[in-house]
Amino acid sequence: ALGELHFDFGFKSRTKLVWTTKRKLDRIKLSPAPFVQQKMANTLIRILPKKAAVNLFQKVGTQTTAMLSNVAGPQTPVYLAGHKVEDLTFALYGGSGAYCGLLSYAGQCSAVVCLDESLGDAEVIAKHWKSEFDKLYSEVMEYDGPVPKPF
Repeated sequence: ALGELHFDFGFKSRTKLVWTTKRKLDRIKLSPAPFVQQKMANTLIRILPKKAAVNLFQKVGTQTTAMLSNVAGPQTPVYLAGHKVEDLTFALYGGSGAYCGLLSYAGQCSAVVCLDESLGDAEVIAKHWKSEFDKLYSEVMEYDGPVPKPF
């Protein structure tokens, strides 16, 4: 979903951060903004001179600072040409400066981090994936309160 999402990095509870982020994403997904933006873009492409449209969309396309993706893959092993697929992963390379993609497959979750080289080394961020995921998992499993209601 297109939208502006702000992260709170001063969190004390990982589970609260996850639920807060989920609610923000749900609001973005329910917003008419992406639909309106697409309709406006299609209209502008038809009515603007070609050079003006190219200049406008080049500027707009570089305003994205980061992209997040989560994809639920098959939750049981799959086979390709008779061979069991051991792992799935993907990456997105685009105009944004940072990309983090999560993919679940066969009961496992993996992450891919891509950064524009001017922002640093993606491996410095990626090396924290397993330890932070394990901490989040432990916190969720230890939580005995009510499940927060969805948006």
